[in-house]
Formats: sequence, structure tokens, C-alpha cells
Amino acid sequence: MSRMWQLFCTDEDPADTGSGSAWSGQGRVRMPLEHWQAIVDRVTATQADDGQWLEQVSVLDGRQLDLAACHRLLRLLDVWAVHIESGPPLMDLAPTDEIPEPMPPGEHARMLRDVARLLRRTLAAEQRFDSWVD
Repeated sequence: MSRMWQLFCTDEDPADTGSGSAWSGQGRVRMPLEHWQAIVDRVTATQADDGQWLEQVSVLDGRQLDLAACHRLLRLLDVWAVHIESGPPLMDLAPTDEIPEPMPPGEHARMLRDVARLLRRTLAAEQRFDSWVD
């Protein structure tokens, strides 16, 4: 079975100075699904409503978020990047069959910040923001 990915994308590639992150590139953020799920699980364990909402917006599949929802997502991404970066690891740092490449909290925070940066660029360029699992 091939690896599954969580994607967040925009219609075009709005200008970006780049974060130097392996997760960002050409109008998208792409991360291993097991890492996104670990992030959502941590958020859900602490704040169930936020976690459920993150789960919903991670599979928009062409549905549009209104401006208020985009700003809510930005707030959550920013807040949880800080919490996750300063908290305990989301997973055992030893590789397993389910998570062959475990990441430390700082890398999970970078994933959230990359999604937030993409969403900010998308809003500034008045483009469409989308998400799905591939």
C-alpha cells in the first residue's frame, strides 16, 4: 500500500518567499497523512470542537470556506503551532510500520505554519483554498 498524503492547495501559486520547508511548494502544502492525523488527534484530545473542525476542513474537496471560516482556521493553525511546538511529541520518535518517519514537535508545528502561510497568501490573492487526502 502506498503512503497517503494530506494536501492543502490553492488555484495558482501566489508569490511566496518560501519557508525552506519540505512540506511547501508550488501553491500547496503536502504532508504524510499519519502526521496530519497525529496533529488533529492532539488538538481533539485537548479541544474536541477545534479538532473536529480541523478534521472537516482537511477534506474540503472543492467546497469553499467563507471568510470567517478562513480566519478561524488561521487562528487555530497559529495557536496550535505554538502549543504543539512547546509540548510533548505527538508520537513515539522511534520508527514503526504505521509511522516510518516520526517527526519531533517542531516539525509538526512547521506543517501547521506552512498551511497558515499558504492560506494567508491565498486570501491575499483572492484565490480558492482547497484540501483533500491523496
